[in-house]
Formats: sequence, C-alpha cells, structure tokens
Amino acid sequence: MKSFTLGVTLLSLSAFANADTTVVSELLVGKSLNKIHTARQADAFSGYDDSLWSNSFGFRLGVELNDYLTVELAKHLHGEAKNEFTVTHSNSIPGSADDGFERVYHFKIPTEVESTRLGVKGQVALVSDVFAHARVGIAHWQYKSNSPARLVNRHVQQDGGDSGNDVYAGLGFKYQISDSLHVGLEYSFFVIKETKVDDYTGPASYKHYVNDVSAMVGWTF
Repeated sequence: MKSFTLGVTLLSLSAFANADTTVVSELLVGKSLNKIHTARQADAFSGYDDSLWSNSFGFRLGVELNDYLTVELAKHLHGEAKNEFTVTHSNSIPGSADDGFERVYHFKIPTEVESTRLGVKGQVALVSDVFAHARVGIAHWQYKSNSPARLVNRHVQQDGGDSGNDVYAGLGFKYQISDSLHVGLEYSFFVIKETKVDDYTGPASYKHYVNDVSAMVGWTF
C-alpha cells in the first residue's frame, strides 16, 4: 500500500507540475485521543474499554490544483497509548465455604499506531485571510508495537505489525499570515475495525477510534 500511495502521489505531482504549480508543506503537532474497545469472542467477560491521550506529530505535502482544491500526502505518528489495567483471577466456588484464593495481575501494554494518508482538501474563504477546509481520503495505518487485540490475548509477547486501510476525514481553519506562511487548527479521525484470530484463545475483535487535534504551521512554495 505504501508503494501504491507513493506511486499515485508521484503521478499526481507530475500531472499537475508546471511553472504555476503551488506546493504546500505543513507541520502538525497535537494530541490523539485513542478510544479502544476490544473483546474476545470466546469469552463474553473478557474485554477492554478505555480512552487514552497521546502526543501526535505529522508532516504533510500538498499540490494546489486551484484556489479551492488540493491533493495531499501526509505522514502521522499518533503516539503511544499506555494501556494499564488489573485482572483478578479467583478459584473460589460460588456457595462454598472455602474462599479459595485470588491472583491479581497488573498489565502495561502500550499500543502505538501511525498512518500514511492520501487525499484531497477543499477550502473556502470565510473572511480576509481566514479559510475553512475539509479533508477526506484513505489512511494506511500500521501498529508499531502491539495491536489492541493483545489487550485480551495477553499470553502473546508482542503482536505489532498489523496494518490496513480505512477512510479518514477532517475539518479545520487556516489563517494566512503572508503569501508564504500560514497557521491553523484542525481535527481529523479514522476508525480501525479488525478481527484477529489466535490459535490459543480464538478470535479477538477490536475497534480503535483515532481522533487527532492539531496545531499546524505551513509554508507555500
């Protein structure tokens, strides 16, 4: 998918490259809200739900086709969500006088995802030098360490590398400081929905909502 994304982008750049082409580069810094829901299908009582913030960074290149439409390629690092939780196991029998014993396990399983995005941006002027814009496209995502499936399949030491493609969308505002410099704020999101089969515990399904809020600074060439 990365090779495909790069190829499509290069074709787009070459198709629209001429003396009047405007190229935009942007740096993004902000926060990602990771809303994670994981369940193991073989055990209705084994699940994980949490919402965790992480630091996010991004870099984006765009080619303006006209005053309203831009083709863009971006790389986003959504940061590490530090999942920490406790699991208690008991061998006591309900109704028995024997209390048995309990074992308490503490887990720290970080999940970290990154995405490469190819899409388009549409923008309109609101007032002088202030613009509103919307984005839509395809995000190729990949987990760097652990996927959310490991939050219920905890016997696995590490299961990073899961990847896929999903639609992303975003909204934002931009203030044009000069002909070559602009700043802005934006929000974007995409949803990862996967099922992973484990030979020991069976299928585990998860949803990972990746929500980014970023400050942006950009240069026009």
